[in-house]
Amino acid sequence: MANKASTGLSPSVHAPCKDCKKCTTIMKEWYVVNDVLWTIANKGKIEGYLCIGCIEKRIGRKLDYLDFQPMMINVIDGKNKSERLVNRLSPQSGEFVRRAERMRDTIIYFNTHFVY
Repeated sequence: MANKASTGLSPSVHAPCKDCKKCTTIMKEWYVVNDVLWTIANKGKIEGYLCIGCIEKRIGRKLDYLDFQPMMINVIDGKNKSERLVNRLSPQSGEFVRRAERMRDTIIYFNTHFVY
């Protein structure tokens, strides 16, 4: 979801994914990723929302908990998050290896898609 998301979103708020058009609030996929990842995934634009599946398609990999901003909206509360969002927000084993691989993949992606 776009970095201007708030923790007060409810299913009555229309927040369609920019790609699949499904409502991210009904899907329970409200989140904020780090600014660099959002800029890459959203082609430099700030506005809009992306469901977990569509942001992962755009960046070419699964999100993990290190991709998310340390904000209240990203806290696992047990009822207001989709199963796949909870899965991505949860720390897994091999944290340091994945972090290094993710940084490498982000740098490669950035260097192949943006001209200096």
